[in-house]
Amino acid sequence: MTSKKAMPSELGFVHMFKLRERLHKSIEKILNFQKTSTNKQILGDVLNNKTLYLKREFYYPVEKVEGYKNMGSLNFKKYQSIRKLLLEINENIWKNSLQTKINKLIKYLNDEEINSLQKDDFIWYKDIIQDQNGNEHNPSPGEQAILKLTNYLELEQDCYFLDEPENGLDNHFINEIIVQKINKLARDGKAVIIVTHNANIGVRTLPYLTIYRELNKNQNTENKTYLGNSFKETMHNIQNEETDFIWADICEKILEGGEEAFNDRSNYYGK
Repeated sequence: MTSKKAMPSELGFVHMFKLRERLHKSIEKILNFQKTSTNKQILGDVLNNKTLYLKREFYYPVEKVEGYKNMGSLNFKKYQSIRKLLLEINENIWKNSLQTKINKLIKYLNDEEINSLQKDDFIWYKDIIQDQNGNEHNPSPGEQAILKLTNYLELEQDCYFLDEPENGLDNHFINEIIVQKINKLARDGKAVIIVTHNANIGVRTLPYLTIYRELNKNQNTENKTYLGNSFKETMHNIQNEETDFIWADICEKILEGGEEAFNDRSNYYGK
């Protein structure tokens, strides 16, 4: 045995230094993050030969910026408080007061019942829609409907369900784009089930089966259901009653508003 005092371990000091350096670099990434964005992704074509794209911007804001959302679970007040505490830790990274600052952060997290901090808690994002010229564009309800509908019809699946797809769309777009897409799906052997009151969709897609539901005003009387298509030219009552209809008459009534309305429009157009 000797009376010499043990010398400080160089390994322990280096280990402490590396831990603090790692903490310092991690906090620096959060505090000094530069705004960045993803590559543009195409959303689709809308009217007037306009193509829309989506890109997402990421940001670690110092002050609240309108339009940005947190990718994690923090609201801006909590995010700002944690950011301030991290700044204090970073400023004391090589001081004896470091542990005090860390304990202050831990106490705040416990008081706010925040069990853990994830990377997404520090990332704020904003989705930006642009046209082909790079100009920001806020899609109208009609354009939103166009994008949703056309993207849905581009999915690869065996069966498609459309509930009044004409809502919010003009007839020119329906006729030139939507009807063509539906017809292509039919030629490819896909099943397309549509609820519609639009003549272009109901007639020009040449449906293999049309279902017409006649609602009776008398609640004590059962509603009637008719099946048919343009090829057989009839709509047959599935209750086997003698009340079959001509397919074209039903389409004219439901999709055009009746013969008088159809003829009036033809006269107005001068046809």
